[in-house]
Amino acid sequence: MSLKAVAGLMATAPMLPGCARRPVSLGSGAASRMDWPAFVQALSAMAEKQFSADWNQETYVEEVISLMRLVDLEDAKFAEVYDGYVRARGTFPEINTVHNGGHFKVASLEFEPGDEIRLHNHPEMTGVILCLAGSIEVEAFNLLPRTSQEGNLLMEQVLQERMTPGAFATLTATHGNIHALVATEHTELLDVFTPPYDAERMKHYRWYRRSSDPVEGDTIFEGWEV
Repeated sequence: MSLKAVAGLMATAPMLPGCARRPVSLGSGAASRMDWPAFVQALSAMAEKQFSADWNQETYVEEVISLMRLVDLEDAKFAEVYDGYVRARGTFPEINTVHNGGHFKVASLEFEPGDEIRLHNHPEMTGVILCLAGSIEVEAFNLLPRTSQEGNLLMEQVLQERMTPGAFATLTATHGNIHALVATEHTELLDVFTPPYDAERMKHYRWYRRSSDPVEGDTIFEGWEV
């Protein structure tokens, strides 16, 4: 199942001839799989946890992964929509809202080889990334509460890997919240953000760049807002 199928099902988009891809199987069995509306309903209930005093973000993102594994990516309805869906023209990476539940957001991302999203943060948010097609390099950092001797930011690298179909990556407000992505081939991702961006969180959205080499050990880099 291509990401285009999910996006086409949930978002308004031009319906033009397309090409099918080999589906990514995530569920443990046909009996345990759920269709897209059921997934959205379950995710909506799950996202309510963010309003509890004891919300554990690390546990929550793992629960979202478990839920995403149940989505039936081979559903005939997805295939029908995918057969007629072609991405909208525009600058890559292409990012579209697949579902906005108010308390969470599902987004589709498509990259061409070499397309990238530079280092950026997700203020007070969690995120779950699922790779549906292609291959993409992901690195993630924690912003440390101290600065370098020169007074610049320090960022600790907590993830550096290549995601391939079926792979997940996560972030929380305090772990891996600053990340960057670079596609090595045409790549399709599905992201779940809880809570979604809003006007207040956008005030704290930042772009960053980092030193090419670590300044402490093998994982701590100097960083700058840009």
